[in-house]
Amino acid sequence: MNPVLISQNIYYDPLRNQLSDQLDHRWLRLLMSLGLTPLPIPNLEQSTTATLNLIGEIFNLVNPCGVILTGGNDFGLYPSRDLLELAILEFCHINCVPLLGVCRGMQAMAVYAGVPLVSVLNHAGTTHNLQSKHLWVNSFHNFALSTCPPDYDVSDRSPDGVIESIRHHHLPWIGCMWHPERTLQLSPYDSSIFHELFLL
Repeated sequence: MNPVLISQNIYYDPLRNQLSDQLDHRWLRLLMSLGLTPLPIPNLEQSTTATLNLIGEIFNLVNPCGVILTGGNDFGLYPSRDLLELAILEFCHINCVPLLGVCRGMQAMAVYAGVPLVSVLNHAGTTHNLQSKHLWVNSFHNFALSTCPPDYDVSDRSPDGVIESIRHHHLPWIGCMWHPERTLQLSPYDSSIFHELFLL
């Protein structure tokens, strides 16, 4: 099976005053059904240099076929996750590593490129279609990209014009604001994204 690195949510348990990393089991089921082995990356509070070194060591050990940045946790809520994902993007940019950004993951791609996020209404806990395709997608986000990042093209928008998917001009990077892991069956479009990035 092909290993793929995947970022995790941070969850705070007030009863135990405890921070934990967590990954939706639906990601595990989806990736394993595609022949991919998910390798979760811990959210560690350390410097950018130390984080880059850690990512480099992981790549040397397991030689993953790519990286997935998952959803959850608004940007700014947990600086350790922000730092980790921005360092991952830096490493993947330098080394041309395939990367899929899902929801918050796509927002991280925009932040890394210097594009601010803006709040949006009616995009959390709903579904909508994509302008360029006959495809309905789920939607669980309160923030969106203010504009298309440099060196990217917009692949899809929601009916109200919110950017829903982006693709980098020369890096094997794709971002989508919907959650493919939360669907009962992977759409042919989503399946083509995973195969393009990780299963060539």
